[in-house]
Amino acid sequence: MVLCIAAAPVVFGQGPGKKTLTRPPLDDTKIINSATSFPTATVPQLYGMNRTGAQRFLESLHFRAIFSGVENGVVVAQKPPAGTTVRAGSEVAVILGVLPQVVLTGPAAPAYAGNDLTVTATLVPPIPSEVQVTYYFQWNDGTPSVPTKSAVATHRFTEAAKHLVTVTVVINDRVKVNGRIPIDVVAVPLATVPPLVGLNRSEVEGLLEKLHLRPKFSGSENGIAMAQDPAAGTTVKYGTVIAVTLGVLPRLVLAGPAAPAYAGSDLTFTAELVPPLPAGFQATYSFAWDDGTAAVSTKNAVVTHRFAEAGKHLVSVTAVINDRFKIRGGAAVDVVPVPPSSDTTPSTTAPPETTTTIPTETQPTTTTQPTDTTPTTTTAPTTTVFIPEKPVNPNQNALLLIGVIAIILLLTVVGLLVRVLLKMSRAPSAPAASPLVIKGGPGSVEVEIEHSEQIRKGPSVLVRGGIRPEGDDDA
Repeated sequence: MVLCIAAAPVVFGQGPGKKTLTRPPLDDTKIINSATSFPTATVPQLYGMNRTGAQRFLESLHFRAIFSGVENGVVVAQKPPAGTTVRAGSEVAVILGVLPQVVLTGPAAPAYAGNDLTVTATLVPPIPSEVQVTYYFQWNDGTPSVPTKSAVATHRFTEAAKHLVTVTVVINDRVKVNGRIPIDVVAVPLATVPPLVGLNRSEVEGLLEKLHLRPKFSGSENGIAMAQDPAAGTTVKYGTVIAVTLGVLPRLVLAGPAAPAYAGSDLTFTAELVPPLPAGFQATYSFAWDDGTAAVSTKNAVVTHRFAEAGKHLVSVTAVINDRFKIRGGAAVDVVPVPPSSDTTPSTTAPPETTTTIPTETQPTTTTQPTDTTPTTTTAPTTTVFIPEKPVNPNQNALLLIGVIAIILLLTVVGLLVRVLLKMSRAPSAPAASPLVIKGGPGSVEVEIEHSEQIRKGPSVLVRGGIRPEGDDDA
């Protein structure tokens, strides 16, 4: 194009003249752009076509194909990419090559029956992202093949066997490439669930991983294993999920004996874990007495101890759980002296049963008659009184002794009174005078009895005598 520049001429007149009608000036905005006046078309997807098919397809859409690459290959790339809108008649660069290969990757050995096994199909070299690909996996165990857009598929073989897994990759619904891989499916081995109680989270994970088991945690995030399911010792398959409950360690409470705590007595101490340990935990207790004696280690939470002397002691206990965790507790105990034996000294041996014999003094009983009466002596039998002493409470020994002494004194007094009464009951010596005085004449007899008190006191009175009349005959 040549650009000419000339000086502007001087206007000496105009035409047409004034008041002459002329056309309006041209509006440049109404001029049609020649660049948009041509028809457009969308570049098609050519991946997988051979040279001839790609050329005919582009010509039908008024595109011009520019080929490069392998002469007898298939389209593996193009520019502009598929889906781009360009002017009809534009050029499309087509790159020819070979179809990619399918690399099929199976699960890592061993492949256990009953587990989800993962198989991955990879195209080498990779294809453009806009290319549509469909995968058909065949498992060679009787299950049908299901198309999928994902290059990763999972499958579960029910039985142990050798299987040849294949995949068919369909590209743009026109090109198919295949891949295959053998998989040796074996029976799932068994594992024994270990004891997990008392382990922390990381320890549980490490132990189960070695046994091909999977943990499922619940409870406190930073706690220790307080329970597990299945229980320790259960035989399960590899890959089994083990439920583990995490929690915190309990508190240790030491309960001492009830006051008063006497020196020389067996005092009971009880260690209690709050809350109690669940099943699977084992605890060993170590008691320290703070009196110079050796500590006691036992699996029993209840122990007894005897302090030799009175004093204040701080008894402590340490609980070792599953030979790993230690919990401590303590209790103060005030040991007091033993009270006097008369009050509170316990006696473990009952006194032997004793027999007390109380004799009764025998006094002779004599009755004197006024005339030639033989004294009668009565001897009372000896009476033996048995007083068994029953076992009594140790605290009542003093009272029992006092009671026995009182009884003996009472019996002694009674014996003395009996003796005095017997002496008083004896008859006094008879006077020389005759106890009877007989008065009267031949027609009557009057008898007078003297010493009448003897009759009242004595058991009997014997009267002897006779009447002599004036005559010779006795009456």
